[in-house]
Amino acid sequence: MINQINRPIFALAPLAGFTDLPFRGVVKKFGADLTVSEMISSNALVENNPKTLKMLQKNPLENPYSVQIAGSDPDIIRRARLIINRLGGKNYYRIFIRILNLWAWSQGNPKR
Repeated sequence: MINQINRPIFALAPLAGFTDLPFRGVVKKFGADLTVSEMISSNALVENNPKTLKMLQKNPLENPYSVQIAGSDPDIIRRARLIINRLGGKNYYRIFIRILNLWAWSQGNPKR
């Protein structure tokens, strides 16, 4: 999809609290080639949090559509990705993995 476009790509940069379903639909109507979800917590997704599941909804105009998920446990992230795959309709993933708990590190107790 994106690799078939022979011009600069206009993508909506993800912004937590702003790139919700209605906003992405408006941006798509104004010509964005790619829209990206708000940051999705892999833990909340695996726990079937209703608010998180709602954040995954996409506007019919959103094609292609990318979902970004974040977490610190690779197994939880993998399970979240499988849930997203089952729900379908997403073309790309952007995954953020927090390797180190910075708060614990600042307290002199690094958790890895």
